[in-house]
Amino acid sequence: RRKDGSLYAEEMTITPLRNADGVIARYIAIKQDITERKRAETGLVRLAAIIESSDDAIIGKDLNSIITSWNKGAEKLFGYTASEMVETSIMRLLPADRQDEENQILGKITRGESVEHFETLRQDKDGRLIEVSVTASPIKDAVGKVIGVSKVARDITERKRAEEALREKERLLSESQRLGHIGSWFYDMTSPIRWSEELYRLYGVSPDTFTPTVESLLGLIHPDDRPAMQAWMAACAAGEKPGELEFRINLPDGTIRWITGHGDAVHDAGNRLAHVAGTAQDITERKVAEATLAGLQKQLLDASRHAGMAEVATNVLHNVGNVLNSVNIST
Repeated sequence: RRKDGSLYAEEMTITPLRNADGVIARYIAIKQDITERKRAETGLVRLAAIIESSDDAIIGKDLNSIITSWNKGAEKLFGYTASEMVETSIMRLLPADRQDEENQILGKITRGESVEHFETLRQDKDGRLIEVSVTASPIKDAVGKVIGVSKVARDITERKRAEEALREKERLLSESQRLGHIGSWFYDMTSPIRWSEELYRLYGVSPDTFTPTVESLLGLIHPDDRPAMQAWMAACAAGEKPGELEFRINLPDGTIRWITGHGDAVHDAGNRLAHVAGTAQDITERKVAEATLAGLQKQLLDASRHAGMAEVATNVLHNVGNVLNSVNIST
């Protein structure tokens, strides 16, 4: 106990001093305050407990790739006990095609280079390949010299499967949009508008050079249709459901295409606007067919005034059938 009443940890060495008759006459005591050392030891004990109980595999190894520590997480992930792995080479966990990876990581650490977090494959006791994320850190001695490597590995097999399943769904969606000439978009009113791949194709622009915004989209719309598009966008932003809008766009090569757009507003539990989303589909062929049919109808009406109805009707209906077949509409 110190003068101020606070307690401290003490290490003491006592040496007896004897007189001429060999009787202990006094003692010499050497005392040292070891409070900080005890705190450090307590911290190390706690750290060791955390490491041992971690679900992640935490492995220590020396510069010869010999394992020096192996926690319960490593045992659970790889199937080996600590007694089976400590003082053996970590190479037994690496598939044949990943053997060079260990040497590359070790080389970077010993040269003082940073080792980025990386994903790789490892092999468990039964020979099963496991996808893992790994973080490697240097183990240093008291003077800062690298004497080993600590690795934290986490099983990401299920996550990778989920990511692949999501990518497959995205591929299917992208392909179905491509075949149907339908693109989709999403806007949460704060971040940039998100477009699907097909939407970029419909508008004839590249995601590398074109950023979807309200202003940039209006620049693609035919001038005569911009007011209607602005009103439609305003209705979406206001949380309304404006329904379908047909409009023309100008492709970079000067071609004019017809698009039909659909939009919908989604509200949160508090009835606040969360985001708007919608689709756009190229309907140019349909508009061309409609215009052609309208012209044929006018031709029929005009010609009927100057010729026999039966002959004119037969010719016109033949032309109508050709138009319908050209746009895949059943006659």
